[in-house]
Amino acid sequence: MSDLLQYVEWTSDATTPPVNGRLFVYRSFDEILAKHRDAISGAYGITARTPFFPYLWNRLWMDSPLSCERMVVLRAAFSDYCPTRWEKEGHLAFLAALDSCIQAGIAMNVSLSPPGHTDFGIKTIFPHCPKCKLELGRFFSAPDDDALQKCELCGTGFRPSATFSSRPDESTSFK
Repeated sequence: MSDLLQYVEWTSDATTPPVNGRLFVYRSFDEILAKHRDAISGAYGITARTPFFPYLWNRLWMDSPLSCERMVVLRAAFSDYCPTRWEKEGHLAFLAALDSCIQAGIAMNVSLSPPGHTDFGIKTIFPHCPKCKLELGRFFSAPDDDALQKCELCGTGFRPSATFSSRPDESTSFK
């Protein structure tokens, strides 16, 4: 998982009214994923030839909605994660939504945000695969490059210039 800001948006129709939220994970989740490697590999169809790290974080959210089998595996993995105080509210809401969806037998919709960073009022979205949100490279130096790239994880073809942006962040006030 990148150390850049990325979050998972989720929606659940298993409750009345339907709920949604954002799951922020500020630290590396790789240790927890490694502990649950066999279960994750089975639920996500990951074979020995499929790269496991560093792409697994992106792979978890690539196919939406999540099946019940995948939600059970994610529930176990996220139960082992000890969230920071900044992550706790979203983490607990995500676990509750997983529980509701599993009990009701309803799929959960998820999406990973594109990799990005905000500094001094400028929000930058780095070049990334539009399907799995895998970052092309933190130090991508030619945002005007229109050459077709192939994602290392999912094989999707894309143009980096189409997924790169850098603009003032409207949610900040550095005036």
